Amino acid sequence: MTETSPMTKHTLLANLHAGIDHLVAEALEAARASGRIAPVTEYAAYRFDIVTAWNQFEEAGLASLSRWDRDSLVGPLKRIFAMKALSDAQKALESEPASPALEARFLAQAETLIATGTAPYGPGVAGEAHTGVVPGRFHVCLEDWVLSIVMDNPDRGIFDRSKPAFITPLDIDARPVLTAPIDLPSGDLLIADWIRIAAFTRAVDSSDCQINFASERMRRTLRGIRTHNLIEVSCGNTCPSILPDGDGIRFAAINHDEETDLPLFPEEEILGMVITDYWAITAIDIVDLRAILATADPEADPDALIDAWLQGQWGHCVTRVRLAPGRWYASFVDDRITPEVSCLEEAGLPGPGGGSRRCLRSAGRRPPSILRSAGRYKPGAWTSAGADTPCASVACGVLPRP
Repeated sequence: MTETSPMTKHTLLANLHAGIDHLVAEALEAARASGRIAPVTEYAAYRFDIVTAWNQFEEAGLASLSRWDRDSLVGPLKRIFAMKALSDAQKALESEPASPALEARFLAQAETLIATGTAPYGPGVAGEAHTGVVPGRFHVCLEDWVLSIVMDNPDRGIFDRSKPAFITPLDIDARPVLTAPIDLPSGDLLIADWIRIAAFTRAVDSSDCQINFASERMRRTLRGIRTHNLIEVSCGNTCPSILPDGDGIRFAAINHDEETDLPLFPEEEILGMVITDYWAITAIDIVDLRAILATADPEADPDALIDAWLQGQWGHCVTRVRLAPGRWYASFVDDRITPEVSCLEEAGLPGPGGGSRRCLRSAGRRPPSILRSAGRYKPGAWTSAGADTPCASVACGVLPRP
């Protein structure tokens, strides 16, 4: 007869983790079946992962969730309840050995606690809410199966106890499209993922934007346009195509057929492609590039630096497009702010060509990270969130409402 090895502390704690995950899922389904789960209608602009998953769960149950969405929902709730159970278990293990009986005892305690649908601790202890829209720390609150979110109070200092530690998330305005004017002195555009010239990078690059967040990416884009006449738009690793659009151009991630790998819209004229080793679309007029290089490296010949780049290892990744010189408008979206928008027209805006352009994506596949456009249009025709003028004056794509 083989003797059973004694349970270790590590095994007991691992079993508690797995057991609590199962208990949270069971309790969620039971609460939904009894009508205790209600949709969360606040915080829409933040696009919190847990709120998106919660609302889908409320509508169709856990089985309807992708693995990502299930983890986004169950994960934070599991951490809320697991902290209490694991803390109590750790204390118990200081005076008694790990055993199946001890494991069963703490799983039973966790089950009773989870069934209440109320977090055992206040916000900030466990269960952070993730958003890809704005920076900040956000926390999940749960009371009687009512989900809410709070955020760290940005006005409270480290040693300031006169203000509350947590507040309701600030009211923000998620603009579906940003549009900014840009003046092209020659219309001779160089387009790539990045202008891979060291002097250029030193002159224009900055690290003060938290590019994990949509609002910060948009702030960086608008600052580049205002400061350097530079278009740099984050697009993920999508390798978008460059398409003519009226007398302007559009950057679009065109999906391919999953079986043949052929483009779904072969009739589209394609001027080039941005190879996104650096996850961005970067475009600059050659006159502006020369000016930046002349200032950044006065001893070097700007044209020699540009030629070395175009003839070097990255030169084949550069597309040159000629547009008319003068005032143009760059419009762009970010899929963390508006994931349902896969082209500018889906935000209710006419295209640069004046008509409706079909969505360049296939059914059943995640929309491209972005569809960007830089096209000529009547000022005011493309506006943001119903505004009367192009939103070139905004600081970023997500702003506190006045």
